Amino acid sequence: MGPEARIGDGVEDISPRALFARRFSALYVTAGNPTLRSVVDTANARMRAARSPGDSGRSTIQRVSDWRVGRSVPARFESLAPVLLTLMDMAVRAGTPPAGLASLSDWRTLWQDAASSAASSTAVPHQLPRAITDFTGREEVADRLSAQLIADSTTSVAVGVITGMGGIGKTTLAVRIAHGIRDRYPDGQLYVDLHGAGQTPADPFAVIGDLLRDLGVGEGAIPATLEARAAYLRGALDNRRILLVLDNAASASQIAPMLPGSTGCAVLITSRITLPDIEGASAVQLGGLTAHEAATLFGKIVGKERAAAEPAAVEELVGHCGSLPLAIRIAAARLAHRASWTIESMAVRLADEQHRLSALRAGEVSVEAAFRLSYDQLDPEHRWAFQRLAAPECDDLSVDGAGAILGKARHDTEEICETLVNLGLLESVSPGRYRYHDLVRLFALRQLGDAAEVVGYLLDYYLATMKTLLVAVNPTTTLPVELAPTRGPGMTFADVTTAYLWLYAERRNLIALGRQAARLGGRTVDLMADIALAAAESGEGAHAPDLTAALTAVLGTAIRAGNLPAQQRLRIAVGSGLAMTLMGYRLSRDHLGRAISEGPPLAPRLAGSAAIAHLSICWMDDAGTDVAQQYRECLRYADATGDSILEVAAHYLAGYGFLFLGEAENAHAAACRASSTAQRTGIFPLYAGAQTLLGSTVFDTGRGSRADAVSLCAKGVQLALRSGSRTLEGWTLMMLSRARLLAGDYPAAEATAREAIIAAEWAGRGVEARSLLMLASALRASGQVHEAHFAFQQAGEVIEQNDIPLIPWERLLLSGDRTPAR
Repeated sequence: MGPEARIGDGVEDISPRALFARRFSALYVTAGNPTLRSVVDTANARMRAARSPGDSGRSTIQRVSDWRVGRSVPARFESLAPVLLTLMDMAVRAGTPPAGLASLSDWRTLWQDAASSAASSTAVPHQLPRAITDFTGREEVADRLSAQLIADSTTSVAVGVITGMGGIGKTTLAVRIAHGIRDRYPDGQLYVDLHGAGQTPADPFAVIGDLLRDLGVGEGAIPATLEARAAYLRGALDNRRILLVLDNAASASQIAPMLPGSTGCAVLITSRITLPDIEGASAVQLGGLTAHEAATLFGKIVGKERAAAEPAAVEELVGHCGSLPLAIRIAAARLAHRASWTIESMAVRLADEQHRLSALRAGEVSVEAAFRLSYDQLDPEHRWAFQRLAAPECDDLSVDGAGAILGKARHDTEEICETLVNLGLLESVSPGRYRYHDLVRLFALRQLGDAAEVVGYLLDYYLATMKTLLVAVNPTTTLPVELAPTRGPGMTFADVTTAYLWLYAERRNLIALGRQAARLGGRTVDLMADIALAAAESGEGAHAPDLTAALTAVLGTAIRAGNLPAQQRLRIAVGSGLAMTLMGYRLSRDHLGRAISEGPPLAPRLAGSAAIAHLSICWMDDAGTDVAQQYRECLRYADATGDSILEVAAHYLAGYGFLFLGEAENAHAAACRASSTAQRTGIFPLYAGAQTLLGSTVFDTGRGSRADAVSLCAKGVQLALRSGSRTLEGWTLMMLSRARLLAGDYPAAEATAREAIIAAEWAGRGVEARSLLMLASALRASGQVHEAHFAFQQAGEVIEQNDIPLIPWERLLLSGDRTPAR
């Protein structure tokens, strides 16, 4: 469905997902507005009565609540049908049988359309790594564990655990099993490397965030605490048949928050250590391959005829490898790529005491020895590259990022990486992106030593690219001059949309590098501070919980080091990110205030950034004089620096400040200046936002009709969609809903509010709370009193949990909801 259909003026001009929410809400009304508990209990009783053996699906209050306001669409119709039948029965008993959509077949059609349009929030991931063709041995173990997982998942959460020493083949076996049973889990297969063997095991907080994103959950909807994320993940997996492979776990406590909570899912875990704390798990301890299996594996890789020609050498070679699959694979791969070598010649190499003793030692040491077999064959250039590329703690690296670390052109960098891939020392996850297995990365780091300098090169690349992104957003920007000079130019972007797409794609790496910079300290802190400042000015700053947490850790390091300039920049970045999304009001104010009061005087451009961020929240004190004073201060900084974005942002944010305080004339004047200046200077995102601001003021000042107001706000939404800014999309949809509400077009206001709630997954909790208020107001105005009361309750919870300030009109809306719950 195109953007035009999403924001049209017609009553039925609404996305399938929002239409489903509206119709479901209407059915709730015809049922007499029963309590959520009564509906859920009755539906669950109906499911228990009709359940086939092994089926234990159930409804929950949170799930039905989300369906009513449009936060989500049922993943499966089977989970929706009992609730629909319950509400239909209640409607008949209430004497108001539903006039339309009175059969399950009608509802199935509506649900199918909504589920299709909500594909981004009900994603079906297929993440299993490639299953190798030369899998050898383990057949009995694979068959037994596969059968156990399938059987257990019909009555509980099936959990299988494969443990053993490093390099023993745990991951290979797990992937083999997963591919064999994947058809039993049609709702998706998730794969996560938990880096348990590395120096820094994956943080469950970050991993669950990534899993939720992979399941289609938007950035703004992901909770900010581990406990809340774990609960959200359990809800996302509930009533879905998903296979979750947790590879290379560090401990039971690391994986416990990631486990599903209901029947239907299966979890396959690998770890170098035993995990007795996982109750009900089917555990397998892997030993080495038998002599026959080891020789067979070697022959499959190097070639059966070639192996058959030197059986004694094969036996000697696999003996030196200690029957470890990884060591055998490395030795055989070298021979497979060296046709002139004999197997005996490789066996002689392995007979060297240093290599042989290392290969026969247990645990990580033997794995390191196996890796060294390939490492020793690298020329000096590739050794150097292998070491340096392992320094950043990123999930993967782009060719451009790798090139920045190596100081090489893109073509040369790609050739180096592909050589390492061919030698099994690097993995190619997709065209142009590479990653290390964490054991290989650990081996490389032991050769490298200090990683801080290398990480600095990568951060330098990200900072350079953030500078070009700022130019794409604001062609006249002067902020890059205030940021640290960089070694290279970074990437360039054809337009602002492409720039935003790059930023969204690299967000995980920026978060990971933030955490690493917090540990490394030194210059990495300064670079990360500048990257954060640039991200904040892009409009897609530190409002996501993961990024806020990472930058807060970097700030802590800067404080401990007494690095006042970095502290100031990080405080501006975090404070701005929170302020621009209208959440964390007190924390935002504290950061911005301390950025100015603690440390040396800020350069005019940085002070201007802090002033702009402060302007976006100073209306929260209900003082128009504060807005006007801060507005003038921001314009002085704009004049002093000659940076157009400071001028446009000053007009834009002052306009909203005046609007929220009820000063329509001042708001309209600021909106006009924001629109004209943004258009003249090519700052497209703020030009889009300014149209919505104009639409929000044109009627109140007598300069246009309500229809004119709605038209301008709709134009702002269209432009926001074109800009690629997900934060701006959510904001403009929220304001369009407000315009339609004030115009008295309550059905359209309701529809747009539901779209804004969906967009708030990326735009943040501040947009979600206000969109819920718009939805509640539209429902109440159209006579849907109890549904309105429910939406008001939802809004109140979001506001309280996220420290979201309200303007007087919004507080009046919330406090005026007196409808009793039924």
